[in-house]
Amino acid sequence: MSELWDDFVFDLDMPEIKPEEDKPRPQKIRVHTQRGKQRFDMRRYASEQALLSAAPWHYQMGDTYHCISFGDVDFLTFIRHALRQQRADYLLLSSWCYGVEDVREIADWVRRGLIGRLDCYMGEIASASYANCQAELDRAARKTGGRCGIFRNHSKVGVMLGPHFDCAITSSANINTNPRCENTVITCDHDVALFYKGFFDAISPFNGNPDGWKPYQEEARNEGTEMGAD
Repeated sequence: MSELWDDFVFDLDMPEIKPEEDKPRPQKIRVHTQRGKQRFDMRRYASEQALLSAAPWHYQMGDTYHCISFGDVDFLTFIRHALRQQRADYLLLSSWCYGVEDVREIADWVRRGLIGRLDCYMGEIASASYANCQAELDRAARKTGGRCGIFRNHSKVGVMLGPHFDCAITSSANINTNPRCENTVITCDHDVALFYKGFFDAISPFNGNPDGWKPYQEEARNEGTEMGAD
């Protein structure tokens, strides 16, 4: 057991190191290039293939799926997997931060009609650090009658209501691709999905609500289903 400590040296006489509080911190600049986009797409493709080989294709109501992953499987990978199985009558996304490419993909889902109603939530750093992401998410959500709310938020939650299943997706991962170990749970239960939706519906965001915004009502989904059946 003592051999484990051979590489550790303790010097109790070392002088105290005080933090340099007044020293300016270097600023990080992110540059998006075509090569970076290709790397992003390759990582995303690899993560999806890993999920497809491990997860069931059809989510079933009443089932709960637990996943712990390492690599480039991130929060949006699970949302994408669910959207491939059904169109979302309603989709709620909550994350502390969002990646630029991920936001563009979400906006494209709206454009393609894969999402009937979209509500998004971001952390309080959105305006300062992710202003472009906030603006694009806000535009996408407003197109569906939804909102992009900003508040002191660190939760990573997805809620999907659809014709084949309802689910709540809770994860340790933000909606931005990065290689970390993350855990995710998909709960296909109507009441659980509405539990999370009800919490976010009651949020009063720092940036206010769009004119006329109201929480999504299931009656709209039922009416849409009946119209589609005709």
